[in-house]
Amino acid sequence: MKISDETEARKYVTSVLEEPDAEHIPDVGHILLRVFADAISEANVHGREKWAVTCDAGKVRLQVGHVIICTLEGGRIWMALDKELLESGRKRPRFETTEDWHWDDSVYPDYSSIGSRNGYYNPSGQHEEIWPGLRRLHFESIYRAANGQRIRWSTTQRHSSGILKYLRNTLGWQVPDPLYAG
Repeated sequence: MKISDETEARKYVTSVLEEPDAEHIPDVGHILLRVFADAISEANVHGREKWAVTCDAGKVRLQVGHVIICTLEGGRIWMALDKELLESGRKRPRFETTEDWHWDDSVYPDYSSIGSRNGYYNPSGQHEEIWPGLRRLHFESIYRAANGQRIRWSTTQRHSSGILKYLRNTLGWQVPDPLYAG
């Protein structure tokens, strides 16, 4: 599904951010949007032609190169984290000791092509303490994906520019457009 209209994007993203178990801090949707927009900005640093935002079956995805690098779904965000950096740490990362992070053990547990280990982030009141560690690991995966295989033309054709318009207006941020999005 390709969404070009901001109003349609707002409805779609709102439905994606609704969590089935509604025990959430009030601004969690806003936090998820900031994390997603932060990932888009990082992908853009590595090349305006290397990423796309797509919408598929109740999900909003950021694809970098040939890899789905993060996905908004079910009131949380799925993310690829750099496995090498993760395993090089001397102690268990802070996010692993909270209920905010759950490893993906079944759907996409890892991507061997970029050396990632993947999981779900469901932010709580500890976001400001947890996000910096996740961000470093996630941004390394974005770097690896951007410098791997090129993004498929068919993915760029499904890019949903309406999602970017919605993020800009909701967050008040300068969220970039990819090179091919005229």
